Amino acid sequence: MENKKINYYDITPLKNEADRAGAKIRMLFGQKTNGKSWQVDKLILDGIEKGEQFVYIRRWKEDIKTAPMNRHFAKQKPDFLTFRNGEFKLKETGDVVGYAYCLSGTEHVSGEQLPVSVKTIFFDECFTRFPELPREFETWQILLSTIIRERDDVNIYMVGNTVKRTSTYFQHYGIDPLKMKKGSINTFTIHQKTGDFKITCEYCKANGDVSRNRNSYFVDLVDGGNMISDGDFESDFRHTSGINGVTFEDFKRAKKLPFSFRYNGTDFELRVYNGVILCGRGKPAKFVICKPTEQKGNSTFKNVFPFSTIPKNEILTALQNSVISAVAENDFIPENIEVGEMLNEFIKSTFKKT
Repeated sequence: MENKKINYYDITPLKNEADRAGAKIRMLFGQKTNGKSWQVDKLILDGIEKGEQFVYIRRWKEDIKTAPMNRHFAKQKPDFLTFRNGEFKLKETGDVVGYAYCLSGTEHVSGEQLPVSVKTIFFDECFTRFPELPREFETWQILLSTIIRERDDVNIYMVGNTVKRTSTYFQHYGIDPLKMKKGSINTFTIHQKTGDFKITCEYCKANGDVSRNRNSYFVDLVDGGNMISDGDFESDFRHTSGINGVTFEDFKRAKKLPFSFRYNGTDFELRVYNGVILCGRGKPAKFVICKPTEQKGNSTFKNVFPFSTIPKNEILTALQNSVISAVAENDFIPENIEVGEMLNEFIKSTFKKT
């Protein structure tokens, strides 16, 4: 039986738009396994043929070990490159053509070791569903500065899957993925005293050919869609750091609510300050709202939506409804992005089951 040819992602439109706009940073995100990384790898391999070098970046040290790095380009060009001690070399000549670094080890990178022929930086899997590094964006910029130095001829490609909208890179680069449509390419400009900063970003359109086995293996994680098959974001939580002058620094002076929630074995306190709801890790309150599987002992709660308590209390129910509304509108202040996403997921998953 003849195999159907799959039309994978093509990076050419993004590259052309970035070149036209003068954007040195190019970001692309979308469904898993649609060919995003493959396309950047192809640009790198084409550059090597021109005598150019590259830098490959991942978040963690485990991601740039010798075995996976030796396999990274093998599908496109077998027996072309070899990797050892952080360097990619041509198998035929032994010439160094690339380097691999992890963000978590940025302090060990020396820019003096990098020749000026580095033309492409590839940050692969730049988005994560797990906690990012402390001060990750600052670490990212320090690494770029170390590699680029005073040059202005380096193009940077940031590639990731649509796991969540709360990435520090979206926040600092002024990108609101809620306003981007699949298949769109946008150039965002940040006006600074030293001049305009530009980044060209593409939300890759979904390719049904890539995930023909969707219904056989994958369950939708969001309403009507799936990151793997459709490129939909797994989470639509948007981080809010301040509301009407209130920030999470007001958490300690805020009034504790008589109920908390438990998610994945962790208890989270809910507090209110000047009418703004705050959420942070803490101790369980009198009433604990959680999944039945997480109930401990004789915890007093009734897991329904909207939440109700035993004994019933109109004021408490009104407070709970206020929390529900605030979370639904992303109108609350969490301790950090992870806490916000957990509360967001808890509320929405409870709502979907009732």
